Amino acid sequence: MDFNAIIELLKNNPDVIVGVASAIVALLGAAAARRETRRQREVQMERLRQEIDGASLGWGNRAIDTLNRSAMLARTREMHQNDNTFKGAQYNMAVSLSTLVDQGRM
Repeated sequence: MDFNAIIELLKNNPDVIVGVASAIVALLGAAAARRETRRQREVQMERLRQEIDGASLGWGNRAIDTLNRSAMLARTREMHQNDNTFKGAQYNMAVSLSTLVDQGRM
């Protein structure tokens, strides 16, 4: 089949032109959708990484603060009025440390 015969075939059958053009547009649309999906997945992964990093930094800051308060509690035991106030503060600090350990496991 030569070039002129192909042109004649297309002139006589415009539905073939429409079908081929539709297939090309569909392929281009599918490629664009795939590219956009991949880009959205990368953006979502980066956002998730940032959230996890932020949560880890926040946990680290809370852990440092709680450990610092625990050290100060141990250093200032003699400054408490009686054993009951110290025991209450000691219990609260133990709860805070336990909570931080549980959060760190996640």
